[in-house]
Amino acid sequence: MRTITVVTATRAEYGLLRPVVQKIAASDVLDLQLVVTGAHLCPRLGETVHEIEADDLPIAARLPIFTDNADEPVAKTIARTMEIFDNHFAAHRPDAVLLLGDRFEIFAVAAAAAARHIPIAHISGGDVTLGAADEYYRHCISKMAAVHFPSCADSAARLVRMGEAPDTVFCVGGLGDENIRTLPKMSREELCKSTGFDLMQPFALVTYHPETAPDAGSPAVQVQALCDAMAAVDGVFWLITGSNADAGGQVCTAMMQTFAAATPGPRRICAEPRSAALPLRHGLRSARGGQLVVRCRRDAYL
Repeated sequence: MRTITVVTATRAEYGLLRPVVQKIAASDVLDLQLVVTGAHLCPRLGETVHEIEADDLPIAARLPIFTDNADEPVAKTIARTMEIFDNHFAAHRPDAVLLLGDRFEIFAVAAAAAARHIPIAHISGGDVTLGAADEYYRHCISKMAAVHFPSCADSAARLVRMGEAPDTVFCVGGLGDENIRTLPKMSREELCKSTGFDLMQPFALVTYHPETAPDAGSPAVQVQALCDAMAAVDGVFWLITGSNADAGGQVCTAMMQTFAAATPGPRRICAEPRSAALPLRHGLRSARGGQLVVRCRRDAYL
């Protein structure tokens, strides 16, 4: 039986990995070692490990990497993560490590695995997010990986142009559409009850993550522009999620919360402080039932 370590650091990537993790857990030929880290274990970022626990999946290890300092330089977090995962892989060496995406936490995990010559399988390599730090983290992970599972033909072709052997690139498609097709649907009434908000009225789902490009500028200026735009719209309940663990994320979340608390009357602005984002089923139902979905970041699809 082959041991596969799957590492998840955020609720965003866990939401995509979830069906893969479930299939590995049910396999007769693969032994799942699920390692939880990053925002999943950080109270100020939602401590979203509870979503994994609710899925009744076995967690092999919980490896915290964030400190109480929300302003810690990313380089220090990467260095700490590499050391923590190097120690973990030294004690629990798997046959392969399965990673998804392009965040700095996953880049650090990949570097630790590669340094110990542990094969890496990478999901969603070859994608492009121009101008963001994700771009080079993703490509670095791809160069360390032995097997690639890109989400589309363009990304698969890009990996081959980057020098990856064609027989290691398997174009399996994106995981997000599988969630949309297979997850149980949530009714509007269930969404209201689970969030505690009256979402029977017209509402919009808003997520803002700080830009990571070198010339991005102040996240406070960017968030203020978004708040001003929302304040100019009447008759909409704004369901605002918290920002992620990127530099400036805490500033974005704090400003959104201040904006929500200071906005009285019929506009009904409100922020969701409990998590960096809504749980997956909630997010899908909100996107399906809302009048508008706003995801702000220069490298994001709107």
